Amino acid sequence: INAAEKLGDSNNYEAVPDLLEKFKDTSEDIKVRCECAISLARLGVYGAADDLIKGLKEENDDIKRACAYAIGYLSDGDRKLFEAT
Repeated sequence: INAAEKLGDSNNYEAVPDLLEKFKDTSEDIKVRCECAISLARLGVYGAADDLIKGLKEENDDIKRACAYAIGYLSDGDRKLFEAT
């Protein structure tokens, strides 16, 4: 979990494929998936928007909250996210 969080703060864009893969893996630990969603947002990965939006439809409330936070973080209040998708 801490590794995903640190990657989000690191500006290490080489980690994006791994973060996205772990987020999309529904068999992965929920906390790990949540941190991956947030890390993708912190890295500014607008390409993850569709997957984060899909995450809003999952049953788990923690995933929904993490995705909502990540989408809000990416959108930065000026609708950039929604223009990118």
